[in-house]
Amino acid sequence: MNSTGDPTGDPRDRRQRGGEPAPGGPRWERGRPAPAGRTGRGRPWRPRPRLRRYRFVPVDWETFTAWAEAIVEGLPPRLLAELEGGVQVDPAARRNPSDPPGVYLLGEYITEPYLGRFIRIYYGSFERVLIDEPPEVWREELEETILHELQHHVEALAGVDWLGIEDLRQLQQLWEEARRGARDDPRGDDRPGDAAQGDDPRCDDP
Repeated sequence: MNSTGDPTGDPRDRRQRGGEPAPGGPRWERGRPAPAGRTGRGRPWRPRPRLRRYRFVPVDWETFTAWAEAIVEGLPPRLLAELEGGVQVDPAARRNPSDPPGVYLLGEYITEPYLGRFIRIYYGSFERVLIDEPPEVWREELEETILHELQHHVEALAGVDWLGIEDLRQLQQLWEEARRGARDDPRGDDRPGDAAQGDDPRCDDP
C-alpha cells in the first residue's frame, strides 16, 4: 500500500489500457445515506457540506493511511493479484468536472499502459465529504471504497463491467437530483454560495 503526494500518470487516462477503454471506476459521495463515488465508474456520494473557515478534521492523514494499510493487509491475497500498483493513498481531493456539483471521487480503479493496474484513494475527497462525520464513519467508508474498487479490478480481469453499469446508473440519479434541486431553489443558479458548495479552490481537478 502506497501513499503519494505526487500522483503518477494522467488521471484522464485512468480508463485506458493499451489504447482501449478498460473497466474501472471511481467511487463518489453526495449526501449522507449514500456512500461516496468514483469517476468513470464508481459509487455516488452525498452532498458535500459547505466549507468553514476553520475546521476540525476528524481523521488525520497518518490515521487514514494506517487504516487503509490495515484494510488491504487483511484482504485475501488473491483479490490483489495483478494489481501491480497496489492501493495508493493520495492527499488530494478529486473531482470530475463533468460530474454533478458537490460530487467528489473517493477512489478510482486505474489501468494505464505503462503503470499497470492500481487503486487510488483520495484523502482530500474524504475530508470534504465527511468533514462532519465521526471517525468510525470515515473508516467504514474507506473500507467500502477499497472493496468497491477491488470489485472493479476483479471484473476487469474477468472481462465484464457490471459494477461500472451500476455506477453510471447512480451517477445519472445524482444528476437528476441536482437538476431537481436547481428547479426547486427559488434563488436560481446565481446565488452567492454556489462556488463554495461545488468547487473548492483547493480541489485538484483534472
